[in-house]
Amino acid sequence: MHPDQAWQDVWQEYLLQQLAALHPYVFYQEIALLSENLFLGEHNLKRVAEQISTHYTQSKEPYNRFAQRFIATVSSDWRDWRDWRDWRDWRDWRGTFLIAITAKQAIQSLSVSDEAEAIDLCTILLGCILQLQETNESVQTMVGETQRFVDTIIETFAKTSPTQKELREALLDILRYLPARSGEEIAFVCLLTDNAIDEEVQRALAQALRSARPHKDAVPILQAATSSTNVLIARATQEALEREEKRQAST
Repeated sequence: MHPDQAWQDVWQEYLLQQLAALHPYVFYQEIALLSENLFLGEHNLKRVAEQISTHYTQSKEPYNRFAQRFIATVSSDWRDWRDWRDWRDWRDWRGTFLIAITAKQAIQSLSVSDEAEAIDLCTILLGCILQLQETNESVQTMVGETQRFVDTIIETFAKTSPTQKELREALLDILRYLPARSGEEIAFVCLLTDNAIDEEVQRALAQALRSARPHKDAVPILQAATSSTNVLIARATQEALEREEKRQAST
């Protein structure tokens, strides 16, 4: 150790070496969490975060799976993205580049993954969607094309068997939390609900409408949807509208 070298630099270099070493997953996770505790703040986490991000997007087994599992663990509680969501180039981002990287990678891998991996990927996607809800970004920001993203989720669900309960619930959760804030988003989820064939998928999408948090200029779209001939859409949007009216009355 050089006498002028800060202890943080020494430890960070050591932990980076350990992340690259071939350990069982539990050590990979512990090293990442230790890094978070030792180097609080996005700038201090930069090198460790970049290493995990590289493992996730570019590495082969077992490192990509380790990184995937770790991100899924973090994503299981979206509030934990406060520090880790800043795995980025550290230039002028707004916390969205991580979302784009992780979501696109997850979508690409979902159709060819085994059940355990697919569950982790769904957890990552759900974490990304919840983060988008918080930052008021669009799904398009995350995956580029919302329709293709939703189609992948629904198609993957259609291929599952009834015995794959955990995976099916993970896929449905993504649909339940689709954002319905702008008029475009509300109309899109209404269309998806109307076109859905599977009843579980329909109910999941209806839940997204029920949880709608409409922007002011989207309220007329929500009102119009209450007259839908689709009972699920009409009921869900009516509940969302009533909740919004109560919220407005209390402010």
